[in-house]
Amino acid sequence: MANSINKQVFNKAISIAGSSAQEFKASKSCEQLSMLGFGTILGNRYKINNEQRSRLRDWLLSYDIDWKKGGKIFSGTRTDVSKYAINGKLNNQNVKQDWVKLKPLIAGIDLVRLNGHLINLPNRCHIEIGLAEIDTVEFGCVLMVENLETFNDISEFDIVSLLPDHTIVVYRGDPQTTGGMRLLKRLLDEEGLINSVWFSDFDPAGIEMALASKCRLLLLPELSSLESIKGDKDDFSNQYLQLMRLRSKNLSSELAPYIDYLDKRKEGFTQERMLAKQVRMQLFAL
Repeated sequence: MANSINKQVFNKAISIAGSSAQEFKASKSCEQLSMLGFGTILGNRYKINNEQRSRLRDWLLSYDIDWKKGGKIFSGTRTDVSKYAINGKLNNQNVKQDWVKLKPLIAGIDLVRLNGHLINLPNRCHIEIGLAEIDTVEFGCVLMVENLETFNDISEFDIVSLLPDHTIVVYRGDPQTTGGMRLLKRLLDEEGLINSVWFSDFDPAGIEMALASKCRLLLLPELSSLESIKGDKDDFSNQYLQLMRLRSKNLSSELAPYIDYLDKRKEGFTQERMLAKQVRMQLFAL
């Protein structure tokens, strides 16, 4: 039965169990509780008597859910939730939310230290570590990479000569995994003007991300190497607003021609596309 009952129902049950009120606004969670025999639905109202509430409390305790602690018991990791409930999967935190993926740019050559320890990894391998577990990072440059596949393939790009020695590569992350961006922010806040490079798709969205990142430098393709390569028109067409926002900014004289180029081509170029076609890259100041 627990597998068919979602967290919203348990949250509502905890709220009702901890209340002395006998009437609540009806909801889908209330309807499910009523179907389980805890209260009744009358129109748009949910009603529960003391005897039903007592049974509701016992029902929660059968799942080892301490209703007296309120809905906060579902905050945190599965382990946190398992202190107060049998089913730790009721947690509301993604276990990878704070994880950071990082590695030296060139395995065995770029000397990067994490918490005082030299990172020595085979090629195409990386470390995943919780942000809270990172005390110190020693590096010559941090390279933020937008896409996970490109992060994995970064050694295949001909960019070593463009970057300082001892470059550490960090995966930007996604909406469910924000540790990489939070590490960058922490480094910028703590260290100030660090060598920091952003590398993303060559399209309006990618350039907007670069500007928002506060990195000092941006990896961009040499435009001449794109002339014979077809880009993605469909994806570009979905980035009209980003293009217009970039048009409205006072961009550097170096970066502005890239916006003109994208606008003229009406195509975007993913990191994967640029790697597959061995597009030459160069650095620009942001």
